Amino acid sequence: MVVVPVYNVAPYLEACIESMLTQRTTHTFHIVLVDDGSTDGSANILKRYSTNSDVTVLSKENGGISSARNAGLRHIRGRYVMFVDSDDIVAPNAFETMLDMAYRWDADAVEGSVEFFNDDGVVEVQRRSRSRTSADKIKDLRGQPWAKLYRGSLFEDIQYPEGCLYEDSILAYCVHPRITRAYAVNDIVYRYRVNPQGITVTSRKLVKSLDTVWITDYLFPYFVEHYSDTGKMEQLTMLIDQIALNHKRTEGMEKNVREAVFAVSCSWLHQYFNRQDANLLHGKRRMLAVAVEAGDYGAYELVCSRWRFLNN
Repeated sequence: MVVVPVYNVAPYLEACIESMLTQRTTHTFHIVLVDDGSTDGSANILKRYSTNSDVTVLSKENGGISSARNAGLRHIRGRYVMFVDSDDIVAPNAFETMLDMAYRWDADAVEGSVEFFNDDGVVEVQRRSRSRTSADKIKDLRGQPWAKLYRGSLFEDIQYPEGCLYEDSILAYCVHPRITRAYAVNDIVYRYRVNPQGITVTSRKLVKSLDTVWITDYLFPYFVEHYSDTGKMEQLTMLIDQIALNHKRTEGMEKNVREAVFAVSCSWLHQYFNRQDANLLHGKRRMLAVAVEAGDYGAYELVCSRWRFLNN
């Protein structure tokens, strides 16, 4: 099953839907299109597809992408579920490639390569190496829901948090730890449309970007409590990576706000870990853990600002 939240994407919607309906595959699939209160004509486009036996169209009041995904998840049928954003494109052989891998190895998740594009062409390609083992399953899965196939039962008692940004965090904290068999395919399975006005870019100066702090505070204790068998090193790695990500998401805000985010980060580290636990880490993660543990805001800012350039 494919869940597609739809909100005011009329210029791109038909291309997205057709990329799924024209898949070259021997597998059966069903697409759930969730109109989240669109006002731009998207609903009229969806209406044209409502008679297709491979499509279910749902309509609801606007509640955000999480609300739309949750509405789609309530209509799960079949063994696997895939999430697609309605302005993106699914590669022609994606369903066949990913479902072949999933059924062959009874996988909990399959992830493929992604092509990022805009109106001028391809911007970037992120390749996954094909895998036949699942030893590195959790740490190598990206945090976004797209370009993946999930076993539907992973979401039986989980919903996306509604009314906040960064709702995809539930994947890393609540879904991925449940996975025991994950595989990767090298093929490009997903084409992601890069939007310079998208929430990833525009939210960094908005008060709403502080949702990243709230969702960390909400989900990390859940992760520690329910997945204690993951080990202290993995838990600390997850928290340090999240602290770096939170810095990136709030770096456009006033200094006093950034300092408050840092103070909360320090409280997390002191609450869940001991001073010597930083020695479990290496490279940039150890550098950041030491800075946060010591309450050194300057070192924290320096490491976070250079995060993508530092060695693991």
